[in-house]
Amino acid sequence: MTSLLTRAFPVFSEPVVGRYLGGQLASILGNWTQNITLSLLLWDQTHSASLIGVLNFLLQGPMLFVPMVAGPRLQPSTIRATTFWILSCSLGISVVFLLGAVAGRLSALPILLLAGLLGIVLALEWSARQMLLTSLLPDRSLLVNAVAMNSLVFNVGRMAGPAVAAVLFARYGAIAGFTCSVAGLLVMLAAIQSVPKSRPVEATPREHSSIRDVFRFAEKDEFARRYVPTLACFGLFVSSYQTIIPALAATEFGSASRYTGVFSACAGAGALCSALALASLRNPRTARRVLGWTPWLSAGALFAVAASPNAVLSGAGFFFIGMAVSYSVTVINSTLQRRCPIHLRGGVVGLYGLALLGGMPLGHLLMGSVANWLGARQTLCAMCAAMLLSLWTIRASTRQVGGTG
Repeated sequence: MTSLLTRAFPVFSEPVVGRYLGGQLASILGNWTQNITLSLLLWDQTHSASLIGVLNFLLQGPMLFVPMVAGPRLQPSTIRATTFWILSCSLGISVVFLLGAVAGRLSALPILLLAGLLGIVLALEWSARQMLLTSLLPDRSLLVNAVAMNSLVFNVGRMAGPAVAAVLFARYGAIAGFTCSVAGLLVMLAAIQSVPKSRPVEATPREHSSIRDVFRFAEKDEFARRYVPTLACFGLFVSSYQTIIPALAATEFGSASRYTGVFSACAGAGALCSALALASLRNPRTARRVLGWTPWLSAGALFAVAASPNAVLSGAGFFFIGMAVSYSVTVINSTLQRRCPIHLRGGVVGLYGLALLGGMPLGHLLMGSVANWLGARQTLCAMCAAMLLSLWTIRASTRQVGGTG
């Protein structure tokens, strides 16, 4: 069984990586369960959609700046201890939520204050987890497989967590959701603790790295110069499909609740398929070749959804959107980490987060406003046009720089 798993997913040839990914699945599932439980609890107390928006901003807003600030300070030689310390802080906050729920003292103000603190810790976690995973690999050719498997684990947790939270909250209240979060973090801490302290990691030159060094690398490296802006385009123009889905489902197919779930599931299935394909890939060069056309595929899939006359074709379009986005960002992430100097890897992880995740809030806000003005189908066409124009501009500019260099 073990040899079969290793043949299918080469990254499991490193046993410590398998333990890490198991802990990652448990903690991500617990994290999503906790976040949805917080939303349900706050709604149950206030029935205020605006406060739910504030809660989600506090949980996700720090991703706009924390990874870029903290990333350059992360080093492979100390990342195990750093990640353990950050996760311990996250565990402490989850325990406070649990004790507050048990005591019946979790009102709106404590929830929001703790959520603001948790958002900062989660943003630190994101950078540290990414770097710890890649630092566990003595064979850098497995980076694509490792990042893809990590993406697969994240998507499974993202899909299952909200459903688990809803069931637990309905039957047992907020205490059950917070208990899941605490349990998941304990499993993750145990997985990190299982990494031997004497385990060899890549030697890290004792060079000072700064945000300026990271941007200098992105400017000089040909791959980064092309694909970091491409990440920003995905965040701005493609990932905004999540905002358009409810409007499309309601206005074009007559049921927001039914078709929002169906179309979201189709996009999630596409993301899972691409993650599985990359996790079993043995030749990183193949991934790079396919990356040349997946951003264009995402634009074509946006147009296909806008033009499709029925729900089946729309679902197929969303499947290809999810597949193209997941494939592209996974390959870009792993390739950037493989190409950058070791001492800059933490900063490059932060740059990746800034480019992709930093554009998402603006994209959701912009495309949501456009959809209110033009309608869902017309907005999808505009997103397609913006993505195509951006990709053409990036391609032309990188060719020009390469030609003059």
